[in-house]
Parts: sequence; C-alpha cells; structure tokens
Amino acid sequence: MLATVSGPMFVAIIDITYLLQARAIDMQTMRHGKFESGVIHLKPRKTAKSSAAANIVITPTIRGYDRGRAIKRSRGIISPHLFATTKGGAYSKTGLISMWR
Repeated sequence: MLATVSGPMFVAIIDITYLLQARAIDMQTMRHGKFESGVIHLKPRKTAKSSAAANIVITPTIRGYDRGRAIKRSRGIISPHLFATTKGGAYSKTGLISMWR
C-alpha cells in the first residue's frame, strides 16, 4: 500500500460510509451542518431512482466520529465539507477513485 497525503482522509470517508451504510460518492460533499442537526438526510446518487432518500438518526457512535474534522484541524484546512481536499474543496468522483488506487 502506498502512503499518500489523502490516505488518512480516505480512511475517514470509508469509516463513515460503513457507519452510515452509504457510498463514498454520497459522502464526498457532506457538510458539517448535516452532522450537527441530529438527523442526516441522505439521498443516494447512484441508486436515486431505485432507493428512497434516508433519514439517518445520528447515534452516539456516529456523533463521536470526528476523524475528518481532526485531520482538517491538524493540517490547517478550513472547509465547510466534512471530508475536504488539502485545498479545502470537496473530493470529485475521480478524486475518490484515484484515492482508492
């Protein structure tokens, strides 16, 4: 496995997708406000026509999840996105794919 600058953030994205039972592509533009409201309204993009939107109640396990914010803080990244690139933007679809490699 090749160590990269985006590696820790990728692990954070994978962890939260597991906790929320979602896809990484649905997390790429998630903002902090969604986490702080008590319920995450998640509308899957890939299966939007076959799956209904989900309202996920934020459990203590999910609320305690702060890895994305901790990484941003340690790197001095300011962004409204929960999972941000080193420049503060949201990850693109191709960015997520290249992180997987």
